[in-house]
Amino acid sequence: MSPTVAVLACASALIGAPRMITNRLLAPRMGIGDGAAGTAAGGGGDIYGGGDSERNAQLAALLKMFTAKSDAPIPESEGSEQATKEVDEAKRLGLRLDMPLCRYSWCILPGQQIAMSVWQPQYTLMFSTLLGQPGPHEYFHVLLPGGAESLGREGYELEPGSKSSLVGTLMRIAYAKRNEDSTLTLVVQGLARGVVLRPTQVLPYSRGDVQLLPDSEAMRSAARVSQRFLEAQAGWEQPQTCDPEDTVRPRPTPKSALDAAYRRRLCIATAVREAEGLFAYESTETPALDPPGRRGSGQIAQLTQFNASAAGAIAAAAAASAAVLAEMPMPQNAPIGGAAADEAGSAPKEEVTALKEEEAFASRLTYRGRVLADLDAAVASAEAETRLNLRCAAEAEELRTIRELEATTWIEFDDLLQSLRMLPPGGSPLPSRSTSLPIPTQLLALWPPPPEGGWPATCRLAEIAAGLQQAIDKADSETRFFVPVAMSYPARKRAERLSWMIWSTIGDQKVGVNAYTGSPFQALLEAEGTAERLRMVLEKLRAIKDEATGGTRDGSRDT
Repeated sequence: MSPTVAVLACASALIGAPRMITNRLLAPRMGIGDGAAGTAAGGGGDIYGGGDSERNAQLAALLKMFTAKSDAPIPESEGSEQATKEVDEAKRLGLRLDMPLCRYSWCILPGQQIAMSVWQPQYTLMFSTLLGQPGPHEYFHVLLPGGAESLGREGYELEPGSKSSLVGTLMRIAYAKRNEDSTLTLVVQGLARGVVLRPTQVLPYSRGDVQLLPDSEAMRSAARVSQRFLEAQAGWEQPQTCDPEDTVRPRPTPKSALDAAYRRRLCIATAVREAEGLFAYESTETPALDPPGRRGSGQIAQLTQFNASAAGAIAAAAAASAAVLAEMPMPQNAPIGGAAADEAGSAPKEEVTALKEEEAFASRLTYRGRVLADLDAAVASAEAETRLNLRCAAEAEELRTIRELEATTWIEFDDLLQSLRMLPPGGSPLPSRSTSLPIPTQLLALWPPPPEGGWPATCRLAEIAAGLQQAIDKADSETRFFVPVAMSYPARKRAERLSWMIWSTIGDQKVGVNAYTGSPFQALLEAEGTAERLRMVLEKLRAIKDEATGGTRDGSRDT
């Protein structure tokens, strides 16, 4: 029996007292203020209570080396205006320059929240330095087999083809406490996926330039928005509409290299602006807590919770996503469609200069290839849809596919929970309060509108979600632990969030200090987008059920 099935089976044996499936991501959990009781990496804190002289000496040496003031005079800034311009442009494109990298031997996914003890000298220094700066306190978590032991080792460089991963998760520190034994207790939240483009520091801990990497569906959506913007900029008398009878055909898409670079930048800026604009709604500033009675009062929840007070960020994110297009500097002397060639048949000198500037920035942006490939695919898709007058049909079909996968995921998840007797069968009383729910309230908050044809009559989670919604309507104080997704939250983003957060319940990541075994969650981070990740969820749900029921889908065992 696999570890996942064993854990689920143990929980299902407690009939009449449904328990939440054990989260394989976390080691022993702690409440806020409980101190360094454990670490998400699976080990203890400073087991000598601050008396480990070797560790303390290492930490002291690192602090002296990397925080000492320099006596050298600070040179006058040369080209500071240009440097500021580049930093601002990088932020606009979702490029986080020289970001601290936490390279542990396990993964965290967007939407997950964990409490951890930081005791290794390298990361004690890293987080102490980060916390000493103005917020928000963000860093990047990326898988490194062997953890801190592999830092600086040959074969584990932040390079393509090495044993180190480059795709990881942008993180935010929601709570921090310095302990008497020189360790740190942190509660951290996963915000979004990203990729390391270029290392800027190796030791004592890593730093690097990180590019946010939205899902392919978000990229294609952004590319369509960008395409509409370009149509308006080009002064089309009648932009393409969604009317199936529309016979207007846009002009052929220009193919100059300068246009391609500009389109990539429009696409990533639009996608990133939407993602960053939703951060305020997708998690609370303070750590989300479990309802009292589930695992003890004040326990840190395993998932982030929607911030109901920041629901206005949803509309603001959509507006900002559209507004960023006008902020993007258009290549000088090279209007979309390409500049006219000079008498000799070559491109004007101004266009060549602008093209070199664009290519230089694109090479920095796409240092590792993954971002370039995803952007080019999204832009090419949007251009093809426009050329064939299929934009609206393609957009609708993509959303239909996502919603079908989302509904199927919930239906099969409900079926699995019932098979494991973690939900009462039909006709039995349902859990009436969030303290009795068999899954995290933050996950159930993603419950979507019913699919075409409605939910199956046997779907118990649908009844539970409806009951919690009724409690909210009655202003039940219990519902502060259940914040349902806002109707205005994009359906595409809701499905994406489900594809990340459900793994805190069904995943079987094994973590340990400096383990070299890797993580099954890395494949989720490497997935192209939401649809692919939801298909991975369905495969996992079916595998768990098959093993738990002896290989039959109806719950009966083979004999």
